[in-house]
Amino acid sequence: MFDVFVARLRCPGCDTVVADAEIQTHIRGSSADSSSLGVGFEFHPLDLTTESLVDSGYAPVNPPDPNGPIRLLDVWICWQCKTEQWAMVEIADRKIRSIEAVRLDRTTLESANFISDSDADLLAEALRRQGPVLGASSMEILRQRLPTG
Repeated sequence: MFDVFVARLRCPGCDTVVADAEIQTHIRGSSADSSSLGVGFEFHPLDLTTESLVDSGYAPVNPPDPNGPIRLLDVWICWQCKTEQWAMVEIADRKIRSIEAVRLDRTTLESANFISDSDADLLAEALRRQGPVLGASSMEILRQRLPTG
């Protein structure tokens, strides 16, 4: 089972505003019940541990500051231009503080704590086709090949 982050997002590709964009997530693990998780939703503390986030399909980018927010990068689909776009979900004090559409570049990646591992793998594979990167993990490929912000 999964839940969905829900937010009003402006597509960076075509500038369309999607009123109720949905981003599928497994962040609540076995507690997921197809709920809509919008700004203000409060998580159980165990849902936000590094181990729990990794088990929920998020790859670590940068360790979160124990006193700061957690930032997740995830993919959503713009219904107008039919493209995959990225969003940053920021969680502070166990509550969703914001969900914003972003362009994924190195600066955005480095500002995140976690990224959807399957989407990171797909993007890394596409970037790998630009030329050989021997022995590089998906995260290393993203750090090397994403444009600077």
